[in-house]
Amino acid sequence: MQKSSVRKSLVVLASVVVVGGSAGVAAAQPSAATAPDGARFSAACRGVTWVVGTHETERALSLIGSDINTDSYQGDTSCQESLPLLCLKKQDLPVPPGINPDFYHGWTGGTAKLTPPIQGWALTSRAEGDRICRSNFGAGYVMGEHHQGNGGWQWWAYSDGLQVWATHPYESPTAMSQSPHYTWSVLNSTWGATSMAFGPDYASAKKARGKHPALCIKKAPGNRTPFEARLSSWVAEPFVNNVCSTEFGDEWILADDTMLDAQKRLTLPTQGARMWSSVDDQPSNPWNYIK
Repeated sequence: MQKSSVRKSLVVLASVVVVGGSAGVAAAQPSAATAPDGARFSAACRGVTWVVGTHETERALSLIGSDINTDSYQGDTSCQESLPLLCLKKQDLPVPPGINPDFYHGWTGGTAKLTPPIQGWALTSRAEGDRICRSNFGAGYVMGEHHQGNGGWQWWAYSDGLQVWATHPYESPTAMSQSPHYTWSVLNSTWGATSMAFGPDYASAKKARGKHPALCIKKAPGNRTPFEARLSSWVAEPFVNNVCSTEFGDEWILADDTMLDAQKRLTLPTQGARMWSSVDDQPSNPWNYIK
């Protein structure tokens, strides 16, 4: 890894804050914590986190990696936080047309997925991270790592990216999803920006299941004009309707189709979701903080 490159101006999702805490800011912690397997961590325990920077919905391709809040050398997020774990299965797939890999935007040749959120304490070793990935997605999946694109900082993979719950503002379900709820995706953002773009991912909407964060929108006073977004905790569809107001207050509502612009996007200052990743050659992983 090249230290001089840590602030390269890459196309990434830069304005996100972890659910339950701020990106790059340690939450208040006890003097030590014990992981499920009995390993004890120092109070300073941190892990390195990444974001989805660009997502192509039509081809299910995502550029995933570091952003301005990532600290690849000491970790940037408290182990108390619960975040999805980035997992990758290398499959020697050819580089997709239009993708031009380089050192900072590598091609993994594989498929990336996100687990449901886990606390950093659960990552007691790389082997344990790999085991969590396999238990969620099957053989061949391992924990995401800085160098898996044959370079560093960011890499491309086939992926559904980060999906979030939104809704149709209609009384009856539509044929598209057979449900009043369906998923949008994080589409893109720019290094150092304060906003991210969301939009419908119609392919994944038809098969949306399981748990996702809800895209919660804060209304401007007196109307429904959206001006801020947050991602909720991860919930299954039956619990989507009330999660925004329950977690953030009565002025927060679930995103819906009427908020999209002409390009079918909603771009807002956002507090959103990061994910646990890792760096093999730096002490930035939770297991580096085991006493």
